[in-house]
Amino acid sequence: MDPSILSRLPQVTDAQELSRIGGDLLDMYLAPYQVVPTPQERDHGIDGTVNIVGSAPGEATLHYTGRAFQYQLKTTVADPARPHHVTVETNHLLLWLTSTLPIVLFLVEVRPDRLSGEVYWRCLDPIFHQWLTIERAAWRDQVTVSIPFASDDAFNRSDRALFESTLQSWRTPL
Repeated sequence: MDPSILSRLPQVTDAQELSRIGGDLLDMYLAPYQVVPTPQERDHGIDGTVNIVGSAPGEATLHYTGRAFQYQLKTTVADPARPHHVTVETNHLLLWLTSTLPIVLFLVEVRPDRLSGEVYWRCLDPIFHQWLTIERAAWRDQVTVSIPFASDDAFNRSDRALFESTLQSWRTPL
């Protein structure tokens, strides 16, 4: 392609590339669940839906379980000097807390080499709402809210039972 034309074409921004890497890492962590991203032009605070699949003991064939959750993905570059957290818009937080489906907030911290990273998760359930009410009492009056993630919030692929039981016991916080 002619270099003069190439330089005038839209560029992939660093944020777009980081978001793509975060999405790819999340897909790997959630496998074999079926991740269905929301088209960007329809993303109003929900990045997609995840259909939970499973198999019977000793069976390799995956089956849809009829259970699903929605998710919001935030991606950052890992920085050991900075605690794990995301800043979200309050109107999105209200949407998540009133949803009829479980909502999971994922934070993907991509390592500086951009080849790997760590995935953290928070189910936005009544326990989260209680924490929010105590720790961020005026959150409804703010434009954005900072949500911290602890090391214990790291998504451990080998402990899917905890993740699934959290989703099964979920109920609308508000």
